[in-house]
Amino acid sequence: MKTFVKVILILFLIVAVLVGIVLGGIEWYLHSDSFKQMVRTGLRDSRGFQLDDFDVSLFRGVTLKGLTITNGVSATAGSLTVRHRILPLFQKRAELAEISLDRPVFSLPLFAGLVAANNTNRFDMPPELRRSGWQFVLDKFAIRNGDISFLDAANKPVLRFRDFNLDVSPPQSSGALRATVASGSLTGSLALRQPRWQLQLDLRDADVPEMFRQAGLPPLLKGKLQTTAALEGGDSLTGRGRVQIIGGTAAGMPLMNLLASLLQTPALRELQLDEGRMEFTIATNRMHTPVIRMIAKQIELTGRGVVSLEDGSLNHDLTLVLSQEVADRAPGAIRRRFTEQTNGRCALGFHLTGTYAAPKVDIEDR
Repeated sequence: MKTFVKVILILFLIVAVLVGIVLGGIEWYLHSDSFKQMVRTGLRDSRGFQLDDFDVSLFRGVTLKGLTITNGVSATAGSLTVRHRILPLFQKRAELAEISLDRPVFSLPLFAGLVAANNTNRFDMPPELRRSGWQFVLDKFAIRNGDISFLDAANKPVLRFRDFNLDVSPPQSSGALRATVASGSLTGSLALRQPRWQLQLDLRDADVPEMFRQAGLPPLLKGKLQTTAALEGGDSLTGRGRVQIIGGTAAGMPLMNLLASLLQTPALRELQLDEGRMEFTIATNRMHTPVIRMIAKQIELTGRGVVSLEDGSLNHDLTLVLSQEVADRAPGAIRRRFTEQTNGRCALGFHLTGTYAAPKVDIEDR
């Protein structure tokens, strides 16, 4: 019996040595100049993909350095690292300990982000991989010091996240994110509960003119933006939140310019805001705004409405309140449309349609 055990141990050691030699040979080859030259030759023939350097290890994983992708999307990264565990591979189980991107720079179409947010439950493992019997597990996904821009249909940036950091552990997990948006501090949390996700965001002291400049628009608003939002995606996008501007000025807004022309009241073109606030909820591709408040010393604009997320069309009921002094400057026919209030001010209700860039009001029709 002892002799049999010794034989088994010797055979085991021989197999272990042979496996070690094979694995060591593979590891040596992955670090050899001939392997790296073969990979670089293949990369030269690829389109839309460039790489400065790389490191491949059977035991540690893969690190791609100086990565550039220009096929379909614009993306660069200081490095892309994939760490795996080798033993589960023998059981047809790919366990990835971590996928991390260091200093990535993305330029993505805005509609792609909205579609992804609205259809997270449609992303699944390809059928070919499911039929192969392989299992895939990812313990951690991280983005460090990223720069992410979303583009409109004309490829102009409409939103940019700098110093973007994300750390999550899918698929049933939660993580934290932080970024800089228009010199403001963005913090939040992300929870993944397939097939849905939940996102909590808090943005403090973002510079509103900088946000307009990033979007390629004239700075129609000034001040510091404070925003809280809770969003949930899956079959549809839902959520709620609040937007507030501190120390704000509204100058040249299309709606206020239109009202200034109709009412012949130049003071409407530029408002020093004591309060600028909007509350919203999102459901069925619409953003409901039950609270809209733009309050200045002599002028107030309040109301509620709905914005279509598909085409940006408006359906709002608003009330304009003017001090007696400002209201008396309006033409007589329009002045008579105002209703006197108990506080001595004058109010005019109206309906708003069109879009923010091209608003339409029913004041002229009336």
